[in-house]
Amino acid sequence: MTSPNLILSLVMLFVCVSFLLLSILLPSAVQIGPFIASLFISLFFYKRYKKEKPEVEIQED
Repeated sequence: MTSPNLILSLVMLFVCVSFLLLSILLPSAVQIGPFIASLFISLFFYKRYKKEKPEVEIQED
């Protein structure tokens, strides 16, 4: 099962790239601040995902 932290990290990375593209295409409308903020949020959730311990299932035959 996929971790919610990984999903949130990927969603925020998509938002980050969207803000970056908008800031390039429309420099007067979108500034670089939202890009940086969403990048930090994405990194935060990715670090939380990496800290999670994987659940190990022990199978006995």
